[in-house]
Amino acid sequence: MCVCVCVCVCVCPQNSKLKSRYQVGLEKLASSDQQVEGMQQELRALQPQLVKTVGEVEVLMANIAKEKKEVVEPKAAIVKVRHVSKPQCCALHLSYLATTTPAATVKATKELLRWGVAVC
Repeated sequence: MCVCVCVCVCVCPQNSKLKSRYQVGLEKLASSDQQVEGMQQELRALQPQLVKTVGEVEVLMANIAKEKKEVVEPKAAIVKVRHVSKPQCCALHLSYLATTTPAATVKATKELLRWGVAVC
């Protein structure tokens, strides 16, 4: 005597829906993995450019520090002139004028006049 066992697979709408959601989730994970891998490759490719840009920024910062020193020190000398006696003012003003360009001389004189300092 032979016994046959039949296994019936019931295709329920609920099982189909769960399988579909599971499949969509797996596809999204695979897509995200591909996107992350692509971004990592882009980052690796951009690394030399980042190193170059950092070097350029360091050079620019050095130039800014140098230019700041060139601009701030003369301005500080002019500010000091404001707090000294008239003879000292004239001496400092003349020594400053002797070390600058004509354009800087005009600018310094205008600044002194703006502050109300009598220019010698």
